[in-house]
Amino acid sequence: MSRFLAILLIGIASPALAGGTAIISGAGSAPDDPNEQYAMEVTWLDDQTVRMDPEGTPAYMLVRDGSAYSITDAGGQLMVLDMSSIMKLAGSMGGGIPAGAAQQAPTVADAESVDSLEPTGRKETVAGISGEVYEVRWTSSDGEVHVDEAVLSDDPLLLEMSSAFQAFGAALAGEQDAQPLNDALEAEGLAALRFGDRYRVTAISDDTPPDSHFQLPAKPMDLGQGFGQFQ
Repeated sequence: MSRFLAILLIGIASPALAGGTAIISGAGSAPDDPNEQYAMEVTWLDDQTVRMDPEGTPAYMLVRDGSAYSITDAGGQLMVLDMSSIMKLAGSMGGGIPAGAAQQAPTVADAESVDSLEPTGRKETVAGISGEVYEVRWTSSDGEVHVDEAVLSDDPLLLEMSSAFQAFGAALAGEQDAQPLNDALEAEGLAALRFGDRYRVTAISDDTPPDSHFQLPAKPMDLGQGFGQFQ
């Protein structure tokens, strides 16, 4: 889950969305394999209706009306979970940072502050969109300064996709969570096409799936009843 939270925070708020489809890929942040690759399809209708389909898993994630859900095929039975409820339940049971998380290298999603966005003067085309290469300097919570290279653009469709990404992050982590990178990009009217080797938009279009693609396939599970009903 921490891997997806990390990449979800690379986005900015934008005006009302018209819908589209994108493929995101990059390297994961698992402590045992920092080079693990991920890919996911992101589709959206608007900033309240977003779906993410991670490659190679029997599950997908959905945002509807400000709530985030996980939909999993559990042995042929679809299980729908309210992800905010899962996080609250984990907290009430003493859940915290997963074992091994302390060994993960800090990512910009964990930034205490983004100190500067400096254009390098170089251009780079990613997913058919021309962007400018920036040097991003940021400080982690331990006070260490980091520098990453990012390709940023003000392309309208990219801004839409980034807003869809942020909608999911907000629904999952909460609007109150600080997002220094989002704030810095929003101030410049930019969004990320690539961030280091951890995040890359590999394809993007204004093709929008039908409304049915964003419907919950079943009623969300009541966590108060436990997970025994799925055994």
